[in-house]
Amino acid sequence: PPGRCPAPRPPASRRPPSHHPRHPRHPQGYVILYLNVDFDGPVSCLRLKENTSFLFDVQEAGGAEVRENVEVDDTVEHELSGSKGTAHFAMKFDKGSKHVATMNVVRRAQKGVKDLGDPYAEGVGAGEWTAVAAFECRGVEPVVFHPRDGFVVVCESGATFVDVDLSEGEWFEYDERGGESVGVTGLEWRFEKN
Repeated sequence: PPGRCPAPRPPASRRPPSHHPRHPRHPQGYVILYLNVDFDGPVSCLRLKENTSFLFDVQEAGGAEVRENVEVDDTVEHELSGSKGTAHFAMKFDKGSKHVATMNVVRRAQKGVKDLGDPYAEGVGAGEWTAVAAFECRGVEPVVFHPRDGFVVVCESGATFVDVDLSEGEWFEYDERGGESVGVTGLEWRFEKN
């Protein structure tokens, strides 16, 4: 029906069981961001907007130094000196260091992450911890997620709200098509390393 988020793909029978039933096998060597929310009113799902940039506090891998409010944007490619590679985020924790810490947003279509699901299509259901993004991290890892306005709310009426700001952990609006108030509350997040 209109306004419904598509159901996630069922896992293939050859995949091993996991404690994450929606996304049975995750890529190794990545940090995965999970979200959990509650809905107020007839909301189908919450999903990420295409070309989402993420705001994190990051920590030096194996160290204690933390940098706050750094942006990781998969539409931006930083060239890495001394390398042919690029990264969505690159920094040096120590100015004198030759080592550059990098982070890349990993998309479902990339090799090894097809089982992550598609956070741009599937979305997060109410009361379900759902993997929404994976990050390939070298020398750095995210430790705090700062949600902003990169979300889309899909209502059961078919109404869609874009650029939903969850920086306060909740959002409320009136769905004129459905004639009811709708909202997202109780936003929780967590990271898991693979």
